[in-house]
Amino acid sequence: MTPPYTFDNWINGEICLLSSSTGLLLKGEKIPIQARWAEIKRSDVVKIRQKQKEIFECSVKLKLDKLIKQFDSNSKNTKSIEALLNRLIIKFDEILYDGLQDNKPYVTLKTDSTVFEYNHYVGIKNYVSNYILLSKRNKSVFIHATSCKLYHLDFVYPQVEAEAYFRFLTWLKEKKLNLNNQEEVIINKKNWRDDIFKDEQHYKKGLEIIAKLVDNKAQVSTHSFVYHVFRKNNFLKDFKHKVYIQFLADEYSVKIKGVKISSKKPAYLVDCLKLEFPGLDYH
Repeated sequence: MTPPYTFDNWINGEICLLSSSTGLLLKGEKIPIQARWAEIKRSDVVKIRQKQKEIFECSVKLKLDKLIKQFDSNSKNTKSIEALLNRLIIKFDEILYDGLQDNKPYVTLKTDSTVFEYNHYVGIKNYVSNYILLSKRNKSVFIHATSCKLYHLDFVYPQVEAEAYFRFLTWLKEKKLNLNNQEEVIINKKNWRDDIFKDEQHYKKGLEIIAKLVDNKAQVSTHSFVYHVFRKNNFLKDFKHKVYIQFLADEYSVKIKGVKISSKKPAYLVDCLKLEFPGLDYH
């Protein structure tokens, strides 16, 4: 006996699959005919699964693009790209791989105030377990045809969200690796200043600190804070601060009027130093 349903029945929204969710039906609407895979013409099963995969990939890309766009926006306003990357890596690692909290009806992340509806979060965790950790096949079997009453363009399925989070986490880790490689190349291209720093190791570390704490609009207090950090942690050779002012002019085209070094410790610089270089003394 030939199965009664075809690809056209599915793509036109006349049937939905038992493997797909029916939880998005609007009040008053009737559930379309629910069909088993065995009730669909065998040659059309492949076509449906291919179309489900296309819809799934499109949905994941939309979510991933939003995440990357938000990162790009935040990165323009941060003082430390690396700190932003570290925080987001920790956050999305928690979402995907931490144990499930049993605090219905909502789940709040430990890393920040992000809240998930419990059942939605369970859907994310189930997808991670089955399709990311175990690599099961046919991960898009839950997808409805776009013409189906159960398909909603503005709803992000937990499976789609989980896949987008996984790809975003991979993207973040690759970006951090590339950032570290770029910094290493920059450091290696410079000849270390043996007239300023005690040794090459302190010189390289000093460049890292300057890169993290100092931007193009840095004030005298910022350069002064870095200078005192260097002094406190024995980075520099024994010389008067005027020599360091000249070093800033030579290496970074920074011109500090006069010859005084401020003793101020801006709170945001202290916080940044604690975050990026927790072992350094700043008192």
